[in-house]
Amino acid sequence: MKILYADDSLALAQAVLLVLRADSHNDIHVQDGIEAIAKFKEYTPDLVLMDVMLPCIKPRMQARIVRLSRFRQFWSV
Repeated sequence: MKILYADDSLALAQAVLLVLRADSHNDIHVQDGIEAIAKFKEYTPDLVLMDVMLPCIKPRMQARIVRLSRFRQFWSV
């Protein structure tokens, strides 16, 4: 499964990515909202795990962009 993980907390990201990789998921990690949207369009993930308080973009705008892209699943952490 291709997973886009967006979180600006490096300590939390390391823990989450360790678990994802242990389950053989193909993941990509980004640290701000602008980068998350760019990678979302480029990477076409199956699942997005996104911190709602990412820098550079408001939480509602993040969700709106993902929803408008006809994404199948959206989780907010």
